[in-house]
Amino acid sequence: MKNWLFILIVIPVFFSCQKEIKDDRVYMPVTVRFMAVAGSQPLEFGMLYQNQYGEDIIFSAFKFYIHQLKIGGYSIGTESHYLVDFNKADPAFSITGFVPEGNYSNLSFYIGVDSTRNFSGAQSGALDPLHGMFWTWSTGYIMAKMEGVSSFANTPGNAVEYHIGGFSGEQNVTKHIMLPATIESREGNELIINIKADALKWFGGEGNISIADNPVCMTPGELAKSIAGNYYKMFSIETVQ
Repeated sequence: MKNWLFILIVIPVFFSCQKEIKDDRVYMPVTVRFMAVAGSQPLEFGMLYQNQYGEDIIFSAFKFYIHQLKIGGYSIGTESHYLVDFNKADPAFSITGFVPEGNYSNLSFYIGVDSTRNFSGAQSGALDPLHGMFWTWSTGYIMAKMEGVSSFANTPGNAVEYHIGGFSGEQNVTKHIMLPATIESREGNELIINIKADALKWFGGEGNISIADNPVCMTPGELAKSIAGNYYKMFSIETVQ
């Protein structure tokens, strides 16, 4: 009987102590900013650029999903998914959050929509179909989209359209991106990390994509995987401030 009384007294005290344990670390504000570029130049819609084949392209859309943005092991942002959408009004896309004071060696995120959300059908927020990034319940979301025009495209209106998706089995194009960097979060300072996303990387890298040969990709499959294999490499950290 005495043993039971001891347990009944000690357990509530233990859990009450657990609740009082506090995180004494200092958390500092951080902004992660994605910026669109085309090679060494800022990307501007309506401007003429050339890929590695010398093919001209004028971009009209450039956007992609990311999730699980982290500095070291600490999550940044409050949403499950973000749609990084570069447009004429805002050529940069920012995500804000907090990270404990300290030194970190990398920034990471997934590009694309996780498989659970793809199986969940149309949703709200960044995953709302109104953003033009959802195909059907069976094919899921467009993970990344690029559109434009090129004189090398043998399509109506010389349209270039890359809508890259696929979330199941060998067609899955979601990938974990890890960017090494020296990141120091210090009390009293806001941390700003600028990441470049190079649209011209879509055409070369893991696979060579010529506009003349492949001006359109609108379904999951081998071509989509090749283009995704290229754009995985489009990210680089420009500055850590």
